[in-house]
Amino acid sequence: MRYRVTLREKGEVTYVPVTGDLAHAGAMAYLAVLAYPLKSEWDKRDRFIEHLKGRLAKNYLGPWGSPERTERRKVLRSEYTQMRRRNIRQVQERAFERINRRLWAGQIALRQLLHGVRFDLQTGVSITIRCKHSVRSLVPDFQKLNKMVRWDEEKFRMRVWRSVQPVLHLAMVYPKNEDGLSYKYPFELVIRPEWLEPALLKAKNFLPWIAQRIPSFDSQAVVHLLPVPR
Repeated sequence: MRYRVTLREKGEVTYVPVTGDLAHAGAMAYLAVLAYPLKSEWDKRDRFIEHLKGRLAKNYLGPWGSPERTERRKVLRSEYTQMRRRNIRQVQERAFERINRRLWAGQIALRQLLHGVRFDLQTGVSITIRCKHSVRSLVPDFQKLNKMVRWDEEKFRMRVWRSVQPVLHLAMVYPKNEDGLSYKYPFELVIRPEWLEPALLKAKNFLPWIAQRIPSFDSQAVVHLLPVPR
């Protein structure tokens, strides 16, 4: 699902709906881009979105034997109502595993960016101490967050850092639940997408900061996910 896509040599600009009845489609696009940020993965993005729609359809139908199920089935497209729950679950789990990797990198990058930043309590203005970070400096933080994963620098570079770069700013603004934890299986983010517009604006504001503070960040390869202009 792509709205008004502009291709660049390496990156991408995509506009998504963030308000009204189509906001849930924008939330699905956000999750799909986070899971599959590369142009070569667009077919996987679309497949993930289609299975999220299937999950929405299953939820809307309600339980077997309910009186409204037959009537509700009539207004839904058959390709969604006929999807097997097992297939939906498999596609979602693969995508959410990838999203979790992006979130690890997002947490690490946010921690690194905040390191060396002081705030003037009188004015609220931040005073940045120049402190640039290499990929090597990110590995210890990754190992602290993931005690069960013992990857060396090269594996971290390939599996986490390189793959997250186009969407690092999006990973940094991923919503938290009421306990302050990231959603493990974020279907609720699709059902209640009011978080999306402020998150995308915040992600856009993060980009110059990331480019300044993390030298290995490739700003030309960024996926710009923006609200549809009103």
